Amino acid sequence: MRLIKQILIGFIGISLIIFIISLFLPSHVRVSKSILLSVHKDSVANSLAKIQSWQSWNPLLQDKTMKYYFEGDNRVSWKAPDNKINAITLQRVSADSIIAVITTNDRQAFQSGFNVVENTDDTSLTKVDWWIMENLKWYPWEKFYGLFSESLKETYLENSLKSFKLYMEDKK
Repeated sequence: MRLIKQILIGFIGISLIIFIISLFLPSHVRVSKSILLSVHKDSVANSLAKIQSWQSWNPLLQDKTMKYYFEGDNRVSWKAPDNKINAITLQRVSADSIIAVITTNDRQAFQSGFNVVENTDDTSLTKVDWWIMENLKWYPWEKFYGLFSESLKETYLENSLKSFKLYMEDKK
């Protein structure tokens, strides 16, 4: 009985320490990557503003086993193998920026966006910044997940932007 009591007190102590550490971790993860394209800004912005074109470069929309449902120029949805319905909705589209929301079962999972900036010296060059922001709950495991998911998101953004660059420059 005494051993069980010591184990229980030790478990509660470690759990409390982990919880206190998690309070100092950020409550959201924001990752961004940039790429320079040798394409005019208007072409880049127009391509990003039409979600159908995303299927040509975004790996999230290139799974051949999925059926994607495009609803106009600003929304795509699909049913994942785990029966969750995912969607990407372009909430705000302007000449310089695009804001997208990624949902799972009608609950926001991520917010994402693009900033499109024309090079002042050479108007044939365009810089595209892509960012993803995820709000985390207060649970310690979510906060620690946020630390590790950052590098996965960076890799995804970097690879997708390289794909986008190839798509846009081949389209010229």
